[in-house]
Amino acid sequence: MERNDYTIGSNGRMGTDTARRGRTNWFADRSLTTKLLASVLVACLTTGVVLAVALVRMASLRDSAQQIQTQAITPMLHITEIRRAYLQARIDSLADQTLAADASSAEHQAWLKDIATMNDAIATYGKNDLTASERATLAELTTAWNSFQDIVTNQLIPLGWAGKKSEWMPIRSEKVKPLSAQVQTNLDKLIASSQARVTDQMNRNADDYSTASTTVIVTAIIGVVLAVLLAIITVRWIIANVRKVSTVVDRLAEGDLTRSADVTAGDELGQMARGLDTATGRLREMIGAVAGNAHTLAGSGEELTAVSQQIAASSEETSVQASVVSEAADHISRNIQTLASGAEQMGASIEEISSNATEAARVAQEAVEAAATASTTINQLGTSSAEIGNVIKLITSIAEQTNLLALNATIEAARAGEAGKGFAVVASEVKDLAQETARATEDIARRVHVIQGDAGHAVDAISRIGEVIGRINDYSTMIASAVEEQSATTSEMVRNVAEASSGAADIAGNITGVAAAAESTNAGIADTNRAAAELARMGGELQEMVGRFKY
Repeated sequence: MERNDYTIGSNGRMGTDTARRGRTNWFADRSLTTKLLASVLVACLTTGVVLAVALVRMASLRDSAQQIQTQAITPMLHITEIRRAYLQARIDSLADQTLAADASSAEHQAWLKDIATMNDAIATYGKNDLTASERATLAELTTAWNSFQDIVTNQLIPLGWAGKKSEWMPIRSEKVKPLSAQVQTNLDKLIASSQARVTDQMNRNADDYSTASTTVIVTAIIGVVLAVLLAIITVRWIIANVRKVSTVVDRLAEGDLTRSADVTAGDELGQMARGLDTATGRLREMIGAVAGNAHTLAGSGEELTAVSQQIAASSEETSVQASVVSEAADHISRNIQTLASGAEQMGASIEEISSNATEAARVAQEAVEAAATASTTINQLGTSSAEIGNVIKLITSIAEQTNLLALNATIEAARAGEAGKGFAVVASEVKDLAQETARATEDIARRVHVIQGDAGHAVDAISRIGEVIGRINDYSTMIASAVEEQSATTSEMVRNVAEASSGAADIAGNITGVAAAAESTNAGIADTNRAAAELARMGGELQEMVGRFKY
């Protein structure tokens, strides 16, 4: 039997896959209707694009035809009209020169009409959209024509009417023929230019038609290919997903619960496949749980049988041990009573120690206070010594001044001569006394300084003594506190020992009850063994039923 540990309890994983598919495969999540209509929509869009391109190109061809009409055919017709009018004017001018007799003749009137027709034709042609070259050629043609009709009207026709052939011929040959040739040449240039424009426009129309045809054909082919490819992809997609679902259903009918459709699309098939996967997963979980419970049930039956046997053996052993424990409990009870008596004696000793420690702490506190008083007194002694030093400084200053006065008196006595000898002796004695006073004050100052130093050392020593006594006081306090805590602990221990003594007696009584319960347990072991055998049989049958599935 194969066990597949991954169950469909992966709803979180399916949620993650759905989010990923939503980002990467939008089309897969569309409905079947959308997918089937997508190819039709592509074909319709292609048809629309083809129609749009065709209409645009047809409009372009229409505009090109209009351009041919306005820029090529119409100018060509006007040039043809100019040429026809020019040829008619030449014919009528010859008739006027050779056949007419005066201005009232029909030939002359025809010539005048041809002049007007020619001028109108030139003016009409000039209104067209002409190139710079065509306008230059038209200007040359107009100039040649004006010269031609001027010479014919004012020179050749009067000579023809007068019959002066000898004068008429040179003018016609030398002036009129070159002008006629120039007019004809300019007409040929204009005709060639118009024909070139027609040809160029026709070529552009042909190119536009070819481009339009190619665009329409390529667009149609691309649209058809896209529609066919989209239809093929959609059909294959649907068939592949249907086959996945069908495979899972077939395997499920055979009892194989290990397969899943794994269809990630969001359409109807994807929803159906995910529902099938969920149902298969839950069924797999249920079968797996049943198989596990069956296995556990069979094992539990066997274990229950073994445990029942162990309980039976343990029950007998319990009965034996209960008697031993009962005797031990009596012995423990007697020992605990002895321990309780010793604990009471230890409590009395600890209370005595606590009293002594408290008294030691009190004495240490008094020593600390005495040391503080001595330190204060010695500090005052240092202050008094400092004041004595100030007095000594004053005495030293007076001795110095007395010495100066004695010196001055000695000098004055020396000046007085014999009369001042007695005064000089007194002054000398005063000076010696001042010097002795100075030495005495210096010695006193030195001794006061020594006293101040010794007082400082005494203060330091007393301070250290105070610190030591303070620590002794702290230790005494700590000892007193510890002794009090120990006293409380001892009292608690005495109480606990008393309770333990009572508990030992209870244990002895309970052990007797345990022995009785063990005997009752032995009576129920047989029933437990029969129930365990039945439980093992049911577990085996359930395992056989679950073994028909592959999960």
